[in-house]
Amino acid sequence: MSPPRIMFDDGSRIMNDAAVDQEECPEQISSDRGSVPIEVYYEIERVAKEVVDKLDWSTKTSRGRLLATAKVPNNDNSIASSEHNEDDDGFLCRVALQFPDELLSDASEVSWRMEHAIMAAYKLKLVSGQATDTTTTKADISTSITQHLQQYPLVFILGDTTYGSCCPDEVSANHLNAHVIVHYGYACLAPTESIPVVYSFGASDTNLTGCTDLVLRQIDKMRMQEEESIETSIDKQLSHADDAGSRNKIKLLLLYEVKYHHCIENLKIALEESRLVDVVLGSIPKQQLSVGRDELSKGRVLASNCCGGGEGSGEGSGEGSGETNCCKNDEHTNNCNDVGGECSLPSPQISSSLDNNKRRERFHIPRTIGGLEIPNDLVLSEYTMLYIGDDIDIDSINSNSRTRLLHILLRCQAPDGTQSLWAYSPLNNHLNTDILESP
Repeated sequence: MSPPRIMFDDGSRIMNDAAVDQEECPEQISSDRGSVPIEVYYEIERVAKEVVDKLDWSTKTSRGRLLATAKVPNNDNSIASSEHNEDDDGFLCRVALQFPDELLSDASEVSWRMEHAIMAAYKLKLVSGQATDTTTTKADISTSITQHLQQYPLVFILGDTTYGSCCPDEVSANHLNAHVIVHYGYACLAPTESIPVVYSFGASDTNLTGCTDLVLRQIDKMRMQEEESIETSIDKQLSHADDAGSRNKIKLLLLYEVKYHHCIENLKIALEESRLVDVVLGSIPKQQLSVGRDELSKGRVLASNCCGGGEGSGEGSGEGSGETNCCKNDEHTNNCNDVGGECSLPSPQISSSLDNNKRRERFHIPRTIGGLEIPNDLVLSEYTMLYIGDDIDIDSINSNSRTRLLHILLRCQAPDGTQSLWAYSPLNNHLNTDILESP
């Protein structure tokens, strides 16, 4: 048996094999963005401004002290000499970008654009906050701002999420001490505890003008039917004479898939301009952080659903109002910190770090339907629910849309629910005036 031959390769074989593989490689699957430009779909400018607004601008941070000094130049540098915060680490801010799998192909480009947009919004906030002063103090402040802006924001992309992609991943974001999370794509609107979140559901060129026309046409049809029925009975006509004004206006509760959040306000305005409709719009719940960064750095361990602390917020939580049942037991037998109904493991050191005012503070529990907040005093039985979404089939394979819609239907179909259930599909430009009776 002859000895093995040693083969030498100058690299041409590898290059040829790579060229063949590239020819056989299928085209890269495009993201859900489609042909919509990146700066439009991801709302770069709007998101960057909200990120800057959600940063900590208190005098505990260098940015906060600089802004306060710019607003009040003649303060004898008392603010500038205050104690520095641990977050002043050489970056303007730390921003975590969270993408679902279907949008990851755009992640790197969005990251670069967000870094530049955040830098511009940050600079604008500092410069616009300067006091109108012509003394040398203003020049000193401008120099300080210029030196401060030599730093850059740290914008990083989160990997696989700890939970579902619809939930803001606080755990991963805290690994790099993120100040803000930017969440892209579908979101269940679950509340966060320690990091503020800016949502971008994906903007498109969707036009809801068709919805306005169909809804107003349906209202005219209902009014004509009502007038015909009244004309058949004089007594009924007299009984409704005093209610003519209220009869002419339909009360709509406007709920929607979050991906239409960017254009839903325009729909509300268009419907109200007809003077035939009173519209109440479901809104993204206001964020209420229950844990400060200083508490988080000291190791506070949370159990967000302990004693019902997580009830009444986010997707599938139903409606809620008032206070939770947390901390109603004897305070010596449980470990609740009495902060918004949320609990932590016992720690005398951490407990002593909370001031008395914060211990007594109760967080507002929003009244939600399908994750969207509605007014606490809203009487559902006086309203017709109008749902804006492409997927109105509760048997759909799209679990996100199915869960949200099912929750809305269950609540609005309750004995104290809405008068009727309407749904409009922007994709099909179709208005369904009775979802439950649809095939």
